[in-house]
Amino acid sequence: MRIHLILLILMLIGTSLDAAVKTKASKHIKVNKKICIGINKKIETINSLLRVGYSLKKGEVLKAKLRKLEKQKYTCSRKRYPTQ
Repeated sequence: MRIHLILLILMLIGTSLDAAVKTKASKHIKVNKKICIGINKKIETINSLLRVGYSLKKGEVLKAKLRKLEKQKYTCSRKRYPTQ
């Protein structure tokens, strides 16, 4: 019974820390009009690179860049900056 209680507490602590890290990371996206202008073109470029062959490491790097650009694009749209 004690082991189950300890495991439950550890799981709750772990999930709250994970949520805090994700929330903190999403708040630090800095954008301005100059950054937002070229985001769509950058996203298109990375998507075209993902359509051709790539290594595992290269694919992970491209996907990470794409996720970052998508977050920036969302932040730009929330501030009503153009992303052409």
